[in-house]
Amino acid sequence: MKNIKKIFAGMLVATAAFGFFGCSDDTEEDDELVVSFSESGTTEKEITMTAPANYDAYDVHIAYTIDGSTPDVKFDSTAYNTVVTEEGSTNTDKILARYLEYFDYGTADIYSSENKPTFDTSVTITAIAFYVNPTGDNGKPKAVKGSSAQTYTVSLADSVVTATASDTNANGGTFKLSKSGNTNMIHYFDTSDAPFDSGSYKNCYYQIQFSYKGNGFGNWYLYVRQAGSGTLVNPTALGFTTTTTKYVANGTYKSSAFNSTKGTVTTGVSLDLYKSSDSSTAWKNLTVNGESDSAYFELATDGSSTLSSDAK
Repeated sequence: MKNIKKIFAGMLVATAAFGFFGCSDDTEEDDELVVSFSESGTTEKEITMTAPANYDAYDVHIAYTIDGSTPDVKFDSTAYNTVVTEEGSTNTDKILARYLEYFDYGTADIYSSENKPTFDTSVTITAIAFYVNPTGDNGKPKAVKGSSAQTYTVSLADSVVTATASDTNANGGTFKLSKSGNTNMIHYFDTSDAPFDSGSYKNCYYQIQFSYKGNGFGNWYLYVRQAGSGTLVNPTALGFTTTTTKYVANGTYKSSAFNSTKGTVTTGVSLDLYKSSDSSTAWKNLTVNGESDSAYFELATDGSSTLSSDAK
C-alpha cells in the first residue's frame, strides 16, 4: 500500500468511501476476513499486519486502534456515490476534501505496509479488515468487513522511569513527539519524561493523539497512560469528569504540522485545539517547536475540571 494520506483521493476514493461512525445497510460481514500479526525487533518492535490480499479481486484494508476500542467500519453508500462522481476531476485537493467530509476514522489508523507502526512499550492492537465491492450483489456498492476484530498484544519489558513523579505534572507540561506508534496519519505526543502519581496510580503521563483528516485539520484525543507498561488509565479513576473510559477529552485541531506525506512533523507552526467541531475559538493555541523528529509543544491542561467540562 502506498502512502495512505495522499492516495486517499486516488486509491481509496476510486474504490470506497466509508466512515467509522457512519450509518448504512450496505455492509456485510465475512468471517474469512481475518487479520494476522507478526513482529520484529527487541527493544522496539515493528508490527506487520496482513489480511487476505486482493480478496475477490478487491483491495483489502486494515483499520486498527491501540486505545482498547474496536474500530467499526460502516459504509456510507451515498457518500461513495457522491465522491465517485468527482473521480475524473483534476483537482485532487477538492476530491480529497469532499471525500473526508464523509470519512471519520476516529481513534483508528489505517495500516500501511510502507509505514508500519513501531512500539517501544507494551500495547494491545485491535484490528479489522474490510473492502468495498463497488457494484455489490445488485449493482449498488457494498462494504464487506470481518465478522470480528482481532487483537494482538505487543509485550515489552517495562522501561525504567528515570524522571521523578510529581503531582505538579498532573496539570500538563512539555508534550514531546512519542518515539513509537506514529504513522503518516497518526501522531502521538506525551509527557512521559515528567510522570505524576495520582492516588494508587503511579508514573502516569499524558498522551495526545492527533488523527489526520486533511491538510490543516483533524481530531485530537487526550489519554492518561502509565509509564513503562503503556497501560491506559480510566480517566474517571483520576478524578476527570468524562463519559468515556478511554480518553480524558477530545476535539478537533487546525494546523499544518501534520501535513507531510512522509509522516514528519512540521515545526515552527501554530496548533489550535478545539473542544468541539463547531467551536469558533480555539481552546488552546500552541506552537510546535524543535526538529521534525523531536517536535514538542507546551500545554497546561489547567486541571481536570477545566479540561473536560465542555469537551465533546
